[in-house]
Amino acid sequence: MNHFFKTISFMIVFIATASAVIAQDDAADGQFVITKIEVEGLEQTKPYIVTDVLQKYIGMDSREIDINEVYAKIADLNIIEPDEIEIVPNETGQTLLANITDKWPYIGFPLFLMSSDGFITAGLMALNMNVWGIGDRFFAVGMWNADYHDIDTTSGGNAMINYSHNTRNMFLPKWVLALNYTGGKTFKVTNQEADTLHQWKADNIRVSSTFRYELFDKLFTPSLGILFSNTMLRKSDIDILPPDADSMSIDLAPSVAFRRSNFDGFLMSEKSASLNYTLRIGLETETTDHIDFLGKYEQSILPGFKFTSNAIAVYSLHAKMVSGLYPSAMGMRIPVAAILPSTYMVYHYFGANTGVEKYIYRWKYLMVSMLLNYQVIGTYTPDLDWQFDHGFGVGVSLYLPRVAIPAIKATANYNIPRNHFSAAFSVGVSF
Repeated sequence: MNHFFKTISFMIVFIATASAVIAQDDAADGQFVITKIEVEGLEQTKPYIVTDVLQKYIGMDSREIDINEVYAKIADLNIIEPDEIEIVPNETGQTLLANITDKWPYIGFPLFLMSSDGFITAGLMALNMNVWGIGDRFFAVGMWNADYHDIDTTSGGNAMINYSHNTRNMFLPKWVLALNYTGGKTFKVTNQEADTLHQWKADNIRVSSTFRYELFDKLFTPSLGILFSNTMLRKSDIDILPPDADSMSIDLAPSVAFRRSNFDGFLMSEKSASLNYTLRIGLETETTDHIDFLGKYEQSILPGFKFTSNAIAVYSLHAKMVSGLYPSAMGMRIPVAAILPSTYMVYHYFGANTGVEKYIYRWKYLMVSMLLNYQVIGTYTPDLDWQFDHGFGVGVSLYLPRVAIPAIKATANYNIPRNHFSAAFSVGVSF
């Protein structure tokens, strides 16, 4: 019996001692827990725009937090620039402190572009990338364009306005509303060497909206795009095999996307994928649909030096022509296809590129990097059957840390089988 009571007493003392040691360890670990998020330096942007993004770090052990990851999350907003990110003690644990500067949101500049496939574009663009300080975006542009081989008969113009709303309510979608009017524009379809196959003039009105949710810490984004388009042909002396009649259609474009960003101290990198389906309901013509996939994988090799790769596939299920360079629901130029002219139209398309980007120079207001990639592209049209092209591109990127534009890029590209050079210029603003 005495042995039993001694055993019980020993166990009680052991458990009490162990509990005290564990409590001390928990208390010691508790001092490293993130209990507050603080933001300093903002003058225009609402602080919750940043604190909402950083809420995931509340309750985390500060010793396990990657500061470059925090930087990437803030920089991904594209309207603010992190100056310094610190973890400092407070009365209950640790504070994640971000010192941030607002980027200049108002951007206006003239446009003048001359493409290698024969078009001149001139106009004026105006942007507000941080309306009301909540990350809303407003975009307006007016442009005149023409084929410089025949300016008198090919000139036309277009105007676009676009508003993007960044809602805070998790139950409501973020949305984009856009209006585009084109008057007397010359439309052209070419082969890979930019030789004209079809050409016509038309007026066009497009009204579109997109609704999207950003789920799981913005990792997963489902969206739905709706577009009304009305195209009215203009008879012209420059017509070459134009469309048979006017067209009016409604597009329904559901999509799902994955995206994650990282920062290596110099360059942002991205890993993303999206799958899109577009049903084009013809109100005066036949109904068509197609699917497209876009993937991007970038990985830092060394600080300021990253590996880049892109892949894209477009497949027309019930085919009229779709553009390999502008797959619907993406609304942007795909760098995979930079060796092909923007007027080359296809039914089916797949391509990939791989390359590197290296930062060259960094200053407070500017960072310059060089780009090099190799591109492989396969396309199909009934006229040309399957075609395969490959080539390389070189270019430069200008990053403006104090201005709300992700990047300005200029590239030169060479299509080896076609012996065809092309150039591209882009302002990295996505709506």
